[in-house]
Amino acid sequence: MATLLRDPDIGRYDILAIQEPWKNPFDTTTHHPAKDQFHLCYPDKDQTLPARVCFFINKRLDHSRWHFEEANRDLGSLNLRLGTEEEQRIMVYNVYNPTQTATERGSTLPLLGKALEQSSQHEQIIIGDFNLHHELWGGDRVQRADPNAAELITIIEDHCLTSNLVPGTITYEERDGRTTIDLCLTTAGLVGRLIQCEIETNMDHDSDHLPIVTSLDLNIVKMMAKPRRNWKTLDEKTFTRVLQRELPPQQRPRTKTALDRHVEEVMVALTVAVEEAVPTTIPSSRSKSGWNEECAKVLAQSKRLRRQHSLYHTEETWEAYRTARNHKGRTIARG
Repeated sequence: MATLLRDPDIGRYDILAIQEPWKNPFDTTTHHPAKDQFHLCYPDKDQTLPARVCFFINKRLDHSRWHFEEANRDLGSLNLRLGTEEEQRIMVYNVYNPTQTATERGSTLPLLGKALEQSSQHEQIIIGDFNLHHELWGGDRVQRADPNAAELITIIEDHCLTSNLVPGTITYEERDGRTTIDLCLTTAGLVGRLIQCEIETNMDHDSDHLPIVTSLDLNIVKMMAKPRRNWKTLDEKTFTRVLQRELPPQQRPRTKTALDRHVEEVMVALTVAVEEAVPTTIPSSRSKSGWNEECAKVLAQSKRLRRQHSLYHTEETWEAYRTARNHKGRTIARG
């Protein structure tokens, strides 16, 4: 997750829905190296166990038009207000459903069904890790469906949901197995707005869960990008010249009023010097501090070796991929 959030292309996405985020052992939060681009929405009501879902919301989205709510550590939602009409809302649910063998099993599906019922007047998107196998989404490779998959199918039928990934799309890949357990479901009113829902290999950062990108034709209000000073291109000669010209004569103010006036004159001089000597720039969604050419190279090598392991599944391809993955993580963390 850390290298994903450092990827220069991560700014292209409006909403990131993460399942099983990194667990901070000292606080109820997770790793967040992209604070300049994203708001973190992390469930923190349960102080004893870490959250297993979280959202990262791009700061270019108008923060007055979305609201995060946590149902519990395995279910969070975003209430998005579209356009100018108050009733134009979309609910986005981020789900983690524990595995059948988990010691703290406790299905998230009953809570999800209740949440969908309460917001049935709005269009809804459900994304997450369901840890359930069924031919409805897993395709012909599923030999035996999980008994608990019936509960999810009931929810799909009750709320007229559509599974947007092509059945059989591999979403989870580990050393010895490949399967479909991550889903993107939408209500009927969003089917016609779907542009894309597929695995995005370019954003794969060596998680066993493959990244899914979903694009919808929606009118979401975005914040205007504000220009900021590019301090790296400071013209020192111009700055010094303007500052010498604009600074007031040195003096020893004898009253508070005189001191305040003198400080204000100094601040005005500094502002004028900055405006003339430091150009402005519009931040790019691809700009990412700490990312360099070496980071890009080790990421490409790791992806190439992962593709080889997906094809051949041998001990040699696994070891080569594992070594490259670890090297990539160290390089990007150092970057």
